[in-house]
Amino acid sequence: MVSAIAIPVSGSHHGAHAFAAGVPGDEHGEPGVPHGQRRSRIADRMRAINEGLESALPSLAGNNSGSEGGNSTKGSFQGASSLPRPFASAYTASPASFTGGGSLLGTSYGTRSSAGSLPGRELTESKPIRTNNVNIQNTEFVSLGVSPYGRSRDDVLPTLGGKLTPDVVKANFLTDAHLKKLETTYADASVQEVASSYGVTPILSPISEALKTSAKGGSAYELIHQGTHAAQELRRQVLREGAVVIITTGSMGKRFVYERLEQLGVNTYIIDGPDSWAQVLEDEGVIERFLPVDMTDSSKTLELCANAIQSLIDHDGVEVDGIATFCEIAVPLASRLAEIFGLPGNPSSAVDAARDKHATRIAVANAGLPSVQSRMLPSPETLVRLPSNHDNRIVRKKFVANMTEEHLNLDKLLEIGGQIGYPLVMKPVSGAASIGVLKVESAEKLSSAYLKVLRDVFRAKVNAGALVMGSDDEDDDVDSVANGNGGGGRSEADAAQDWPTIMLEEYLDGEEVDVDVILSEGKSVYNATSDNWPCEEPWFNETGDNAPCLLGLEIERALETVGVDCCHALGLTTGVFHVELKATSRGPRLIEVNTRMGGGPVRDINLRVNGVDLVEEHIFASVGIPCNPPFRIAVDGSEASSRRAEDRDPLDCVAGYTLNAPKTGTVTEGAEAVIMKWAEVSYVLSAEVFVHPGDKVTSKADGLPTWMGEIRVHGDTAADAKDRAEKMRDTLLAEILPFIR
Repeated sequence: MVSAIAIPVSGSHHGAHAFAAGVPGDEHGEPGVPHGQRRSRIADRMRAINEGLESALPSLAGNNSGSEGGNSTKGSFQGASSLPRPFASAYTASPASFTGGGSLLGTSYGTRSSAGSLPGRELTESKPIRTNNVNIQNTEFVSLGVSPYGRSRDDVLPTLGGKLTPDVVKANFLTDAHLKKLETTYADASVQEVASSYGVTPILSPISEALKTSAKGGSAYELIHQGTHAAQELRRQVLREGAVVIITTGSMGKRFVYERLEQLGVNTYIIDGPDSWAQVLEDEGVIERFLPVDMTDSSKTLELCANAIQSLIDHDGVEVDGIATFCEIAVPLASRLAEIFGLPGNPSSAVDAARDKHATRIAVANAGLPSVQSRMLPSPETLVRLPSNHDNRIVRKKFVANMTEEHLNLDKLLEIGGQIGYPLVMKPVSGAASIGVLKVESAEKLSSAYLKVLRDVFRAKVNAGALVMGSDDEDDDVDSVANGNGGGGRSEADAAQDWPTIMLEEYLDGEEVDVDVILSEGKSVYNATSDNWPCEEPWFNETGDNAPCLLGLEIERALETVGVDCCHALGLTTGVFHVELKATSRGPRLIEVNTRMGGGPVRDINLRVNGVDLVEEHIFASVGIPCNPPFRIAVDGSEASSRRAEDRDPLDCVAGYTLNAPKTGTVTEGAEAVIMKWAEVSYVLSAEVFVHPGDKVTSKADGLPTWMGEIRVHGDTAADAKDRAEKMRDTLLAEILPFIR
């Protein structure tokens, strides 16, 4: 039977550099294949399977039946799962893990031993720039001694357009200014006109084109759409040797993403600011290449990224299959680049609507779905008595830090609050990580809440593609302002766009959940719900989670239906989405749709509980490969595979507790040991520390609480796992207090 067949994926792709040049591969004996031959190779592969699926399997598998690290396992010929193993249970120490935010794929969380090196994996010597593979026309090379990752590539970095200098590399990650520039990109021009203006040419993905032209109704076409391990292995085979451009590396905690892509045989190219730790990933051979782009001028970021991709195509002969990102703030940029190059992805208008929480509310209401009352607050010019020089970002930041109610137009603020009713929620229209999200209990607290939200938004900063909370004493570069750069090496045009847009919406009662959704070819192929524990109100900081959901199948299905319908209402069609909802007393209500894989432990939760790897599903979608992951099936043909999906038992049950600082103060020696001692408990999957001695932490009484660490456990049932995590919570809160002074 077709469903009982799996195609093992061969191992390493370290011969990717040779592969791109069309010469023999590496020492593992992997044959090198020129990029120009991939279209015909993929089409031949599909045709061969159509002609005789079972007889074609040995030639497709090759001589390599798999390797350690998750590509395939013994038994994959019989349809056994070849998923990477989640969490720590089957792993030794992983070089992917870092103290304070590493991957959950290791039992111990190492520390960076020296610049550019990781424990457990030696770094090769710095490599000179491969000028034959880089378009160096109009490119200026500058010394980069200020990189936090040490010397790399003979201490110089190229930029494909624009000039990089040591005083601006600290400010090369995307900000809201970039997003606002992107929103106007297509205002008066079509996608084709934009592409033409940047001098780029739409391309056809070899993978998606080969799949489109394969015979519908044939064995390969049928198999690749099935929800079996055999089909999943075929999808991996089609993906193998594909070329994917990733926009923004993200934090070091996302290293597991790039290690998984390496295991899948993907040739990964990362576009990011020149001080990105993507340098390390290239030096270690995890990715194919890092393409540094100066992102200090938001008006040029889209053009520079498009030119970098076009250079990859024109000068390196790389046939790009897809453009993707795993970072929230980079999704609008990635979606526009995919549109420009004609590659698979979601419409940028849909992505923008999801990023804009007020636009999301409108789209959901227009679709006739259960909606939430919301109102936009007027611009600061209407609500705030501003200083005459408020266009200067540094002046604004200092002004906001010292604002009082005397600076506010209270009547207008209270009028809008009264339209919603209390309690209500105040939040930025475009934000992340719960920064600036605040519950307001009464009209008397509305003005103070507005001041708090403004201060938090102005303190927030983008670090490695993620929005994080800064501190009041982290001032922008005053010298840069004096020199006309607007602070942090940014232009005045960027600096003038930092006033946040804030909205009010009704407070939702009930239990909060996350629904992870996969859309493929416009259809939902995977939904999985996990419970979120009550947040640290009034700040909505997360405290814990458990999976599977404990609310009951009927409520769970209702939440998933609304979650998928909201994705469709926004115009989303393909990829992985992290949808946050509440099961209220009036039924399911949407909080927000995140147009990317959820952060933190989300990937590992889905992998451990349901056997679904969201990393590979997201990449499948980005190159046009149909998604349909086997759900809670360890082996094709097993008893579980004969049941309906909702009747299958979870592969495991997990819960996690996130330690929010119980009081404000400074972390002292010994706090790490209080958290890490739990790693020795048999049912604990992982323990992470997010703070270190000397760090300042904040409790909910004084502001957005600081996450001090996280511990994840598993149990025989979801209730059992949750009970274990809750008992740990009570102990940890008492034990950590003496180590905050």
